[in-house]
Amino acid sequence: MTDDRSNIYALYFIERDSGKCMYHQKFSGVEVDPDRLSGFISAIVSFSEELLPKMGDEWLKTIDRGSFKLIVERGNNVYGLLIADQETPETRMVLKNLISTFEKKFSSQIERWKGELGVFEDFRNDVFKAFPSQSILPQYVPELLSKLSNSIQISPKMSVILKILRELPETNLQEISARSGYSISEILDEIRSLVVKGLISFRVKIQDNDMYQISPRAWEALMKGVYQIEKIQKIYGARGVEILFANDGKRTVKQIARDLRQSPGFVKVVMGYFLMEGFIHLVPNHKIRDE
Repeated sequence: MTDDRSNIYALYFIERDSGKCMYHQKFSGVEVDPDRLSGFISAIVSFSEELLPKMGDEWLKTIDRGSFKLIVERGNNVYGLLIADQETPETRMVLKNLISTFEKKFSSQIERWKGELGVFEDFRNDVFKAFPSQSILPQYVPELLSKLSNSIQISPKMSVILKILRELPETNLQEISARSGYSISEILDEIRSLVVKGLISFRVKIQDNDMYQISPRAWEALMKGVYQIEKIQKIYGARGVEILFANDGKRTVKQIARDLRQSPGFVKVVMGYFLMEGFIHLVPNHKIRDE
């Protein structure tokens, strides 16, 4: 687990041969075009390797931008990049471990990869384990992956949380907080060790009566460029873009599916992706208008 004092803004994996972005995860802070950043990092690292070909491991590993750092590590097939407010040995070690896990987990997919988007989305839970306090939203649903052994010490708070999870397995963090009386930060403190051990994973829960709005950060990014739109089109087609802009903070998920004449299941999948990417946020305590 990384040093709690390091604030992680984003994680990128870049194919070494092509310089293309294979996977990225945003947490907070800076908004960067992953494809442009990938090309920049690939070019800079390649230049440093050519400039110092006989220096062994002495190649460019950190770019200091003052308010944030670009921390770079390389694997056999990918470059790993973390954008953080500071560099620590713990943070760099987490990045190295993530690169190793990524290359082992997706070895066959990496060999066949031709630039398709979404191939490595299953890696999100590995990122959750590495940065459990920085990459989890209130709408995520904790999921117990196996029965907990008697050797694991469970606090009174954790007992309450586990009881809710067992009785109501579709309950998200926000709902667990309401039922238990614990804050979301308290809940994350309790379950962090189980996430790191791989005993709990997370998935997004989108409900029919949820209402979402495009986040200010997403609007800002959309105004600056079109790479997000192009990415959505590649994954979900024009329908995905329609669904994004339908999140006006006035219609529920069910109403959006009806208005766009799309399958509710498809709309929930697309909106789950938007939520994970930080494109939309939940409108709290909304009132549902008449159908």
